[in-house]
Amino acid sequence: MTKFTEMIRDLFEETEQKQLATFDESITNPDNVVVYEQIQYGAEKQWHTLDIYRPKDSVGECLPILVNVHGGAWMQSSKERYKYYCWKLVQKGFAVVNINYRLVPHAYFPAPVEDLNTVMTWILEHAKEYNMDPSHIYGTGDSAGAQILGQYAAISSNEKYAGKFTFQIPKKNVFEAIVLNCGVYQVNYECRRSDLVRMIAFEYLSLENKNPEQITEEEYHSLYEQKIDLFEFGKYVTSQFPDTLLVTSETDFVKMHSLELMRYLMEQNVNARLYMCVSKEHELNHVFNINLKLQEAERCNNEEMEFLICHTKQN
Repeated sequence: MTKFTEMIRDLFEETEQKQLATFDESITNPDNVVVYEQIQYGAEKQWHTLDIYRPKDSVGECLPILVNVHGGAWMQSSKERYKYYCWKLVQKGFAVVNINYRLVPHAYFPAPVEDLNTVMTWILEHAKEYNMDPSHIYGTGDSAGAQILGQYAAISSNEKYAGKFTFQIPKKNVFEAIVLNCGVYQVNYECRRSDLVRMIAFEYLSLENKNPEQITEEEYHSLYEQKIDLFEFGKYVTSQFPDTLLVTSETDFVKMHSLELMRYLMEQNVNARLYMCVSKEHELNHVFNINLKLQEAERCNNEEMEFLICHTKQN
C-alpha cells in the first residue's frame, strides 16, 4: 500500500467513524427490516459478499431490486458502512442489494466494474430465492460508487463500449433507472497536476508509480490515454443509457463532474434530471446524503426514491 493510499483510507475512516457516532437507535436498530448478510457472490470470500434487505411486511411479495454501490475513493469503505442508508431505502418498497467489491491496493481498475458485473450475474440467477423481481432492477451509488455504477450502465447499454472490456455482461440494459450521488466522472476535469481527484483516480487506474508533476504531455498520451478513456464513460453514453437522476450539492467539491455528465446525457437525449441540493443551515459536503441525521439528507433521499418509485409504477 502506498503512503497516499494509506492517507486517503485513514481520512475516510476518520470521517465515517465520526458520522456513525451521531446515529441513534432509530437509525441503527430498525425493527422493520429483514436482513440476509454475507452472501458470497464471487470467487473471493474476503471481497465478494453482499447483503439483501427487505421490508419485514413484504413476506411473499416479489419486490423490485435496488443495487447499492458504496463510495470511498475506490480504496476504502464497505457495505457495512452503508447498511443504515440502505435500510432507509428498504422502507420505500425495494429489496436492496448492498455490495462489497475489491478495493485498492488489492485490485485496480476495472476490478470493481468486473465485480458489479458478477453481482448482476448473481442477481439474475438467484433473485427468485429471495423473492426479488429480476425484470425490474435499479441502482444507486455515490462518489466512486457512482462512477462504477454509471460506467457499468454505459457498458450494459453500449455494445461498442462493452467490447473494450474482457468480461461478458449477462444482460443488456439491465438497469431501468439509476441514481448517481456526488460522482467522480473525469480524471482531468481541472487539468491541475496537484488536483486531489486526479491523484486518487491515478491511484485507482494503477498509474501511481508516476509522479503526475513529472509526466510530460507525450508520456501522458502514450501511457495513460487508454485507461483514462475507459474510465471517463460519459463519451460512451448512448440514448439507451438508463433514466438517471444526478445528485450533487452547492458545496460538493466535485459538483462540476455531475454537471459535465449531465451535458453528455442531454446530448444523447437520455431522460435525466439534475438535483442540486442547497441549504441555508448546513454545509452540504461531498456525499452528504448518507449523513442520516441531516434533514437535507432525508429530503434528498426521499427525492431519489420518488424518482425510482415513479419508474416502478410505470412498469
